[in-house]
Amino acid sequence: MIINHAPTYLDEANDRDVLAFDLDWIRGFSRPALLTQGDQSPPLFTSVINKLAEALPSADINTFKGAGHAPHLTHPEAYTESITAFVRRHTT
Repeated sequence: MIINHAPTYLDEANDRDVLAFDLDWIRGFSRPALLTQGDQSPPLFTSVINKLAEALPSADINTFKGAGHAPHLTHPEAYTESITAFVRRHTT
């Protein structure tokens, strides 16, 4: 199954701007934001999450123990609970 995504991965790996984002535009998002990651994710992704969290005025970070880059696939119940709790905290 992973091999099916090899061309996409290769395209992303060859794109020098793949991790470029407009921090000024992101700073303009004032609503609550949930950023998720696994504690087994490559360090690059943690750096991206931290940069986004610095730019977003109301960001929460949820790190899933034992998860890699796709905690929504490997830890679906915990991921669903995380989103549900986030929505409940920020819904009036």
